Amino acid sequence: MLRGNKLNVASQQKLLTVPVARLSFRSFRSRMAAVTHEKEAPMFWTNFAQPQQFADLWLKSVKDQMARVEAMQKEVERLELQGFERTNEAIEESAKVARESCAYAQKLQCDWRKITLEAVKKSTEMFGVAS
Repeated sequence: MLRGNKLNVASQQKLLTVPVARLSFRSFRSRMAAVTHEKEAPMFWTNFAQPQQFADLWLKSVKDQMARVEAMQKEVERLELQGFERTNEAIEESAKVARESCAYAQKLQCDWRKITLEAVKKSTEMFGVAS
């Protein structure tokens, strides 16, 4: 909040309560140097001595994540292949059962025709009609 020529903010953030005319990068750096000498760290202070450490850590975590994603993809591929193999086995088994069912139905029809023919012959013999 701007009151008069001062920039007033919460009392916890005393670094930013400076006269507006004096607000510059140089004054910020000098205040930061004073704070660091007092062993107080501002909110955005990091534990990294150099930004390169952060970049190395970030790169390592990205590489680790990519390795995990690749491993997951390989596992998914293996499971998909296993699923396709089982599906093909099921289709082949179903086709085999269908062929056997057709053969059995054909055999039953043939047997029923024979039984029916024999029954007709026996019934005609009972009435005295010879074939």
